[in-house]
Amino acid sequence: AAPHGPAGSRMDRTGTLARWRRDGRLEHVGPSVTVGVHPVRPDRVEAALAAHPAVSQAVVVAAGDRLVAHVVPSRAAVTAVDGAELRRFLIGQLPDHLVPAAVVTLGELPLTPDGTVDRAALPDAAGPGHRAGRTPQEVALCELVAEVLGVERVGIDDNLFALGVNSLMAGRLVSRMRRTLGIETSMRTIFQNPTIATLSGQVRAATTPSRPRLRRMTTTPGAT
Repeated sequence: AAPHGPAGSRMDRTGTLARWRRDGRLEHVGPSVTVGVHPVRPDRVEAALAAHPAVSQAVVVAAGDRLVAHVVPSRAAVTAVDGAELRRFLIGQLPDHLVPAAVVTLGELPLTPDGTVDRAALPDAAGPGHRAGRTPQEVALCELVAEVLGVERVGIDDNLFALGVNSLMAGRLVSRMRRTLGIETSMRTIFQNPTIATLSGQVRAATTPSRPRLRRMTTTPGAT
């Protein structure tokens, strides 16, 4: 119900985010977005990214069915910002569907004439997020995840949980990987490696023999 206006009038919830500034002005932050089946507040992800010592500024946008982070390195950063490292940094701090599927490094953020971030001018990162599998195992995993999700395709950099994978689907994926690909893994491994690129490396390492092969022993006739 609307607190002002005629009795019985209603207000619409728009989902638009804003904050009061110290100078008394109301600053428009932007609307909440939906990624997959999850409502997402980009500012929460941006604050978590900005806490990383290699990041000076961060802007997170929804690109189709995934989140894309645009970051500006801090002056203290001695190397280029590693997108995989930033995603690992966020895992455990944020729910899986809030971990960006792609990270784009910029020299500076594009601004509008009034000094706010020009989100429309941010580079399009839709292409790299749908990078095809580079190995037979990655190709097979992409196809398997796409079947479980019921989507046309999944790229090796797409965040599985941003696409809608939940605990039930993760369990189905573990079962399908075992039955279809002969790969033994766990739900914990999937939750800790939410992209095909990282997951493939982990399950490949897990299936590598960790002990020397047994050698066939021969016996001399008559020996005891």
